[in-house]
Amino acid sequence: MLTVSVRIDDRFGKHRKGTTRKMRHCHKTAIAIVAAVSAAVIAAASLIVWYLVPHYERSNEPAAYRIIYSAMLESNKGGVLTIDRRGGIIADERVPELQDVSVYSYENGEFIAGGQRSNMHLIIDKDGVMRSFHLLDNPNYSGVMSIGPYGGGVVAVMNGNDSPEDDSYLNLLVVQDGAGKVTERKKLKIYTEGQASDGQHLFITGHELTLSSNRYQGKIIRYGLSDRSVKAQVTDDALLYLRPVVWNNHVLVAGTDMNGTPRQIDMFDANTLERTDSTTISSDFQTLVIVAGKPWAVGTRQICPVIKQPFGIGNQCISMTTGSSPYVSQAIVVDTRIVMLVRESLNPAVKVPARGVKQVGIIADADTTTGKVSTTPALIPTNRSSDSILITPAAP
Repeated sequence: MLTVSVRIDDRFGKHRKGTTRKMRHCHKTAIAIVAAVSAAVIAAASLIVWYLVPHYERSNEPAAYRIIYSAMLESNKGGVLTIDRRGGIIADERVPELQDVSVYSYENGEFIAGGQRSNMHLIIDKDGVMRSFHLLDNPNYSGVMSIGPYGGGVVAVMNGNDSPEDDSYLNLLVVQDGAGKVTERKKLKIYTEGQASDGQHLFITGHELTLSSNRYQGKIIRYGLSDRSVKAQVTDDALLYLRPVVWNNHVLVAGTDMNGTPRQIDMFDANTLERTDSTTISSDFQTLVIVAGKPWAVGTRQICPVIKQPFGIGNQCISMTTGSSPYVSQAIVVDTRIVMLVRESLNPAVKVPARGVKQVGIIADADTTTGKVSTTPALIPTNRSSDSILITPAAP
């Protein structure tokens, strides 16, 4: 029995040793398979990342401009790029909740960007420090139609709704200090397109809509920033007033027809809101700015001074070379320069080959004293939204 037992144990031992070898072989094979699969997964993920994440060379050149980008319908795709004068990207900082940021103000080196669809806004001070904020301390309210600085805070006109009771469309004027305290809320019978201030009054322009007759009329409102008084003037039918400028106790504002085609520039007395003069303009001129105390009309092909006698477009113009279907989506003043973002209406974003970026327009910098115009391509990574784009100088 001992011999049998020994033989049985011996046979069992041989079987166990063979099984162990097979198990070790299978284990090594399994490790190799897992390693191969893991490598394949990593390679596939790297390939996906390669296609989804743009690859471009970071610039080490001095900062020239910032580009604020955002999506029209999504609130998690906004951010701020810093670029050099050749369009090279220096930095890309994501800013959550920015959406449809297309309303702006630039004064004394401070840039304010406002969202039209989302109540999330951004302030970039002259040192480049950024902070975001909500009006009315509530992100659930609508966005803004116009916005600007006031007393360390902001004054803005927020989008509203049709009001059958008032037979019109209403917007909401909001004055909010730097700590977020709301000092004024006032409903206005206007659909706002822009605002300007002389320090004592806020001039709000746009159009008044009469719901019962579907009648559109140009409208300007003067709001007293200290006494909270409201004075309004309604003008022509089928006229939509854009961003105003204040000039020598007058308010100038360009107006378009119902299709957005520039139609006229009107001059109003800043005290009485009486319309004192008007001039027709060509379809090229799209906005007004004040440079060194003088008004300029900004167009896609040229920039021209506005003269008082006779009131109209002057002939000392600065020509610009732009694309095939350009429009000036933004114009701000830096000292004696007019800085513009010129975009293409037919092709708003063009991919730049082999650079991981796309071009969303041209930044044109026109010096009104020398007549020289320099241009910088407005480039953003290919996976960033190009729905709503704003630009601001990196330094005053």
